[in-house]
Formats: sequence, C-alpha cells, structure tokens
Amino acid sequence: MARYKISERLTMTTPYRPPKFTWTDEELKEFDRLSWMCSSSNQMERLEARFRLKDFIVKHGHDKCDAMFAVLVERDKKKRGKKCLS
Repeated sequence: MARYKISERLTMTTPYRPPKFTWTDEELKEFDRLSWMCSSSNQMERLEARFRLKDFIVKHGHDKCDAMFAVLVERDKKKRGKKCLS
C-alpha cells in the first residue's frame, strides 16, 4: 500500500482503513506490564521498563504497539466506567 500525506488521503475516493494487527495474549500482557512499569514510583523499574519497551517496539513494530496501546486505553476506560457506576 502506498503511503499518502493526510491531505492526499482526504481526497481519495476510497476511505482510508488502517492496517489490522494481531498479537498474542502474552505480547499484550508484556506490553501492558512494561507500560505500567514506565510509570512506577521506583526509578530503577522505570529505567528498566524504558529499555525493555524500546526493544519490544523494535521487535514488534511501532504501529502494532500503537494498536495494542489503544486496546489497553479502551480497556482501562471501561474499567473506570464500571467503577464509577458502582
């Protein structure tokens, strides 16, 4: 698929569909753990998580990690919504 600038995509007759990614439960759990460790109050955990997250992104690709992050954000929104309703 050719890459287009945003302005070019808006003029195309077919709608833009971002690529779909698949991942295993283990990959999602590891990404979730690393993202939580990045906000740890322990400085050594934060540093370790940043190094491991960088390697994880190189291994799996930035676009796939962005898609996994979006899934985690939606999951957390649903969890917060349920807590507010209780």
